[in-house]
Amino acid sequence: MARFAERQFKRQVLLARDRLIAAAELDAAESTAGSSLAQVEADRANVKQALADLRQAEVNLTLTDIVSPTDGTVLSRNVDVGQTVAASLEAPVLFVIMIGLARFGSRRAPPTAARPRWWRAPCRRRA
Repeated sequence: MARFAERQFKRQVLLARDRLIAAAELDAAESTAGSSLAQVEADRANVKQALADLRQAEVNLTLTDIVSPTDGTVLSRNVDVGQTVAASLEAPVLFVIMIGLARFGSRRAPPTAARPRWWRAPCRRRA
């Protein structure tokens, strides 16, 4: 669009020299060419900003560690990936984890007397 507007403006300048078009048409062509070039520069700046945001997100990702406080099996997940969790006076339950399944092995069910503990993982605020 910017190249077209610039070529159109150059044509209008040639026509205006020979007084074949009105000065208002030349001004309109000049304005269109100028705004098209400004839009191209704004788009380039937006691309640079998006690349900078991407680099910052990549750096933040390398600095992020998500660790489990214990080994276990996740039974239920109360949040979705990417969901924002609001902090409040009472920490929300994010996951329900069953601890102790590894003690029993995977071939047999645990005996009645040695059932695994249930643990609700609280949301910890990061400083």
